[in-house]
Amino acid sequence: MERVRERGDTRLLPWKTESGKECLLSTDDPAGPLSRIADALEEKQIEAAGHVLEAAISTLTNPLSPRSEIEYMSRRLVEVLADVMRIAESRRLRLPATASQRAEDK
Repeated sequence: MERVRERGDTRLLPWKTESGKECLLSTDDPAGPLSRIADALEEKQIEAAGHVLEAAISTLTNPLSPRSEIEYMSRRLVEVLADVMRIAESRRLRLPATASQRAEDK
């Protein structure tokens, strides 16, 4: 299980290193070139998740779908869910802290 990340001045990027470690971006410019690349990749990952979801609904609601197709679709769903969860975590960490969160931090 991944460690809990704290709000800060770093951005969790939508990719990992070759060894599977998190990639974090520390920048003063949230609209800089690497941030724009990350934004574009996140958009493509969300779009891909939508396509996989549509295909999964079709496959999983068809009683004649072969087991291999159901297994493949299950793997794809896990992959895109992991991508979308990473995007959600990255965006959560970039939201301004609420008053109650700031009080908890004290």
